[in-house]
Amino acid sequence: NVAKKDYKAMHIPMTIALFDETGKQLELDETGATEKVIELKEKKHKFVFANMPSKPIASLFRGFSAPVIVKFKRPVEELGKLMAFDTDSYNRWDAAQIIASIVITNAYDAMCKGKDANCPEYFINAISQVLTDTHTDPALLAEALSLPMLMNIMTSMKNIDVDILYQAKEFIKKSLANALEIEFLSVYNQNFVEGAYKVEPADIAKRSLKNICLGYLMCTDNPDIQRLCQQQYENANNMTDSLSALTLYVHHQTEGFELLLMDFYDKWQDNALVMNKWFTLQATSPAPNTLNNVIELMQDAAFSMENPNNIRALIGTFSTNNLQFNQGSGKGYKFVADQVITLNTTNPQMASRIVSAFNSWKTFNKPRQKLMQQQLQRILDIDNISPDVFEIVNKALINKA
Repeated sequence: NVAKKDYKAMHIPMTIALFDETGKQLELDETGATEKVIELKEKKHKFVFANMPSKPIASLFRGFSAPVIVKFKRPVEELGKLMAFDTDSYNRWDAAQIIASIVITNAYDAMCKGKDANCPEYFINAISQVLTDTHTDPALLAEALSLPMLMNIMTSMKNIDVDILYQAKEFIKKSLANALEIEFLSVYNQNFVEGAYKVEPADIAKRSLKNICLGYLMCTDNPDIQRLCQQQYENANNMTDSLSALTLYVHHQTEGFELLLMDFYDKWQDNALVMNKWFTLQATSPAPNTLNNVIELMQDAAFSMENPNNIRALIGTFSTNNLQFNQGSGKGYKFVADQVITLNTTNPQMASRIVSAFNSWKTFNKPRQKLMQQQLQRILDIDNISPDVFEIVNKALINKA
């Protein structure tokens, strides 16, 4: 039992800073230093910082001072403060991810019990403070505003009903969008890059932040915002803005999205790299008709089962679509299993990558576990299964839930 082994304490340097409730970085010693490296050499340590005006909020392991995973339960209000004003970029992003995951899982738990979910005020306030921050790199602000992906939220969950989890995340995003629509629109406009397209870090960061804000704004179902999204697509002078607007239009199934898809196709059908992006944005859609659409796209002239990049962009991407791959009917599982069986003989390496989508089957609720297990067994039973595919499937099935 590894947990019972008596490991010796390691020498771990930890850079620390302390903040007050307003975001002011506090002095840690008589020299006025606001950041300090603490040497951890024992299993337990006690450090005292004198003359603190109030209970401080700690920012730990700043600047990647040690490659460790920290298990530290703290009040969500503290996380909200760090998300709003921590001066360490990674810690600020990490606080944002943790607090968002907590808020989304709380909404999920409420929905599972048939209760009303809510988006807490402290989270709305934290997002608001990020939106009003004019001093930080827009690229970091974009990351801080990005809600965690479902697959990241699910790593600490069991018996997952992915439909409800998706609804919970969308509820939180929509709640934030409705509460802070004016702020999101203001930041969108502030970061609109005028003039000729330039590949410069400052412009790239602004486009990133602008498109994150547009993603929230499209959750408001405001017709003016939908027109804004369409205008961004039509007037875009770069692929980032064009694809971002098109993806939002398609994923929200906004009226007229089919026309924009065909317009993009007509412009770029002779560019294989861009067409793969076109496949990907459709394969990631949360819309109920996504699977049928993917099947139809496999017949498109721009797609070939002989082209690994096409397969990766369409089929591989669909296998990572947490909502539609995991649809309750099991059709998503059967479709992906069918493609794995086909690729087993033509491209076993690609088949093994795609079948890895089933690896997390034990984290889902019982009905989905059964459906995924059936498809894994079907793959395992095929004649001449390749070593690449066998290794992944057999390993997944060894310990049944």
